[in-house]
Amino acid sequence: MIQTVDFAFRLILGISLIVFAVNGTFLLLTGSILIPMPAPNSQMKVGMTGVFAFGYLFPLVKIIEFVSAILFLSNKYINFAIVILTPVFVNILGIRLFVDQSLLPIVAPMCAMLIFLIWVRWDAFKRLISE
Repeated sequence: MIQTVDFAFRLILGISLIVFAVNGTFLLLTGSILIPMPAPNSQMKVGMTGVFAFGYLFPLVKIIEFVSAILFLSNKYINFAIVILTPVFVNILGIRLFVDQSLLPIVAPMCAMLIFLIWVRWDAFKRLISE
């Protein structure tokens, strides 16, 4: 049962992350997005202006999303995908909790799926936080 849920969550996260990465890449290349999103509030506009002003940050996030998606879907280096993706998810969740809640119904379940993947592999991650 756990293996089935693990597979389903990796599949959902992998497909979702590819869609988000492609949508973000399209935004970088053309200035418009493929999938419409709710209009950001004023705080979110300021934050996104900063993210784009750095130049490297948004493309880096999209690369991490894409690489993680490929790893999830190929069932290769899952722990590595989780390690590189978790900081991105923590920041996205923070933004959606404290700045702009419009996409929280999408972000919260994705974070829950990532937490499940960590829980299933907890023995591998315990070493990261041991003395």
